[in-house]
Amino acid sequence: MLFFHESRPVLIRLHILVDGKPYPERWKEYLTRWFHFLDRDEDGFLDRKEAACAPADRVLADLFSNPYSYALRAAPDFEEFDRDHDKRMSLAEFLRYYRQSSAGPIQIVSPFNQPVPAVSQNALTEMLYTLLDRDKDGKLSRAELEDAERVLHKFDQDDDELLGLQELQSAIPPPSLSAVSSGRALVPAMQAPAIPLLLVPREDAARRIDARLPVARDVIKHYDKNKNKAVSPDEIAMPKELFDRLDANKDGELDVFELLRWMIVTPDAEVIVRLGRVEDTQELIESTGVKSPFLAKKARNALSCSVPDHCVNLIAAASMRTPLTQQARQVVIQQFQTVDQKGRGFLSKKQLQAPQFYYLHSILAAADRDGDECLDLKELNAFLDLTTRGLNCQITVALAASGRGLFALLDANQDSRLSPREQRYAWNRLAVYDRDKDGAISRDEIPLQYQVVFTPGPPNYQAGQLSGFQPPPGTTPVSTPSRRVPLWFRKMDRNGDGDVSQREFLGSRADFRRLDTDGDGLISVDEALRADAAMRKK
Repeated sequence: MLFFHESRPVLIRLHILVDGKPYPERWKEYLTRWFHFLDRDEDGFLDRKEAACAPADRVLADLFSNPYSYALRAAPDFEEFDRDHDKRMSLAEFLRYYRQSSAGPIQIVSPFNQPVPAVSQNALTEMLYTLLDRDKDGKLSRAELEDAERVLHKFDQDDDELLGLQELQSAIPPPSLSAVSSGRALVPAMQAPAIPLLLVPREDAARRIDARLPVARDVIKHYDKNKNKAVSPDEIAMPKELFDRLDANKDGELDVFELLRWMIVTPDAEVIVRLGRVEDTQELIESTGVKSPFLAKKARNALSCSVPDHCVNLIAAASMRTPLTQQARQVVIQQFQTVDQKGRGFLSKKQLQAPQFYYLHSILAAADRDGDECLDLKELNAFLDLTTRGLNCQITVALAASGRGLFALLDANQDSRLSPREQRYAWNRLAVYDRDKDGAISRDEIPLQYQVVFTPGPPNYQAGQLSGFQPPPGTTPVSTPSRRVPLWFRKMDRNGDGDVSQREFLGSRADFRRLDTDGDGLISVDEALRADAAMRKK
């Protein structure tokens, strides 16, 4: 991932794992199943007739989030598959085609480059300043931030100890807010700012630079002020040691191939992102390799990459659960049985012409492995077995720009709610941005913020709420609490914020104080684990 800061680019190498494996592996396994499913004569290649049943890339992309969304669209041209023009398609050609399409193993989306609603991050910042800035000096002092939990508690309408976006927006009616903000925060609708982030795809094969070389040229173009197709230390503010190490010919400038070495060998930081099933002892996201001055841990699922006046939040999100599960399969089978009134065990192409049988009609060509233009129950089940294996095989990386948002800065795990811990430690989180060291945070000290959300399957738009984008209807975030957390902790943590407060704790005050070893009024996961280990040892 390349971040184009004003002074220099910052390069972060991402290792994205799904169920403990590199993210392309599940995708490759699923596409390989598709290939063998289409290979009717089992000769290891697809001819024109077999390839004609291959799904369009957009259809295959939809199957990653909804196994029952198959639609009848024209298959890709055989020539687009057959790269070596030998009149047959190999597995490598099959994978290469889909890898370079919208059905590839990773999808980059930026749904937030749309007009955002009137109450934006700027408006939320104004709300927080209005509520917390007691002396009205335009800054939030340490004392004011340390008092945030007490001040904001009264706006917790559902009394769950969490402050959500809607609760905060209702704290001050829009007319009052407009007067306070002097027109600065409430804009009827504005275009979201451009996102200076670029995700550099991995190469298709070893010893290839097809993806990285154009990016290296983009870096030169972005920072080359004198247009000599190279960058000097004045143009790209890299550390002198790094610049000298990359400057192989010692001419005092970096050309495209010297920058390419930086992209391949010496990134500024490396990050592991774990999605899907994660071992109990592992973090969802963490830095690895050489310690980077850019990265800081925010929560179990979030890291921040900070450069002057900018902050990029890297978020490992849970998948979005769709309502289509085993019940959907039963509906399809029941529809098959409804059409098959005589109980013959198969349906002809003619029987499926009616509009209400669109799904069965759509899958007929692909599912009909014996080529008799009929769909039997065995073929139907084999096709459904295939499509359901593709669920969440594609990784989505969603990019969002959230402006100079104080709320987003306090929301460590980017769940669009402020927990007691996030409110209680507000100053600790913001102190690093006190650039003039006056013991307070002014509005212009809040950095520009961006979000990079990694999700198995379709994008998890929960974090995007900060930029005005709502989750699609019918989807809900999947909560994946670690199994290592004691059961009593999970049961008591009723609001799911990762802490047990005194209100949530079901034991005595003495027991709470004994477990709350740091005395901050919250039992954390680590404190619960230590207590549980001690009890088991006894």
